[in-house]
Amino acid sequence: MGIYRYGNSRLGGIGNFIMQGGKDLREEGIGHIERALLVNAPSTPLAMKTLIWFYISEQINKENASLPAENRLSPPASRARAIELIEEMKKRYFSNPPAPGFKGNKQLAMMQALQSILDSDYQSAKKYFERILTICNDLKDRKNYLINPQLIQSVEAGIAFCDLMINGLSVADQPEEARTACRKVSEQIDFLNGGGSMVEYDTQKIRGELHDVFFEKLRGLYQKMNCAAAVGPPDKA
Repeated sequence: MGIYRYGNSRLGGIGNFIMQGGKDLREEGIGHIERALLVNAPSTPLAMKTLIWFYISEQINKENASLPAENRLSPPASRARAIELIEEMKKRYFSNPPAPGFKGNKQLAMMQALQSILDSDYQSAKKYFERILTICNDLKDRKNYLINPQLIQSVEAGIAFCDLMINGLSVADQPEEARTACRKVSEQIDFLNGGGSMVEYDTQKIRGELHDVFFEKLRGLYQKMNCAAAVGPPDKA
């Protein structure tokens, strides 16, 4: 019920109008899932993971910009709860490796990477993206699992993004290095404009909003480095 209420409200459109009379029931939906945690339901791991995604989503939802900080859906409250749930999930399920050679959980690492991106903590985000690659390689080598190549491409693009955000401004006053960095920023912008993604998420609308976060950060870096003077203006999204 929580996923149903939240999902229809978040996506909006004709579906929400038909199914819920166009009402915004995001907070009610999240409340249902929060109650599942309180009673320690059998679905607790799924509920916890779902809530983390929802609270990450609410941090970038433009409808929440004017909400008071104490509102559950406000960006500060959503951020605090997402971080709290990430730490709880890590402590509850992954603090003691469940099996020998366990490298981690790639979904948890992806959520940690995205939260770090939202916090502009690119060193941490890169670490989590690299952990996803380590996990994927381990699953392929040790268990012969098939890994979606698109996930690998997205994660590698995420690592490249973090490198640019970490190192870009540090070479702004070195012409040749700045031109190289600007070309890489331009290439990443072209990658996103061409349909590339740095995050895998089932819902197109939310994936698009996360895409916009990366794009705006790259465009901001492009402007701060005065890349237009070095390599010309980037393509428009």
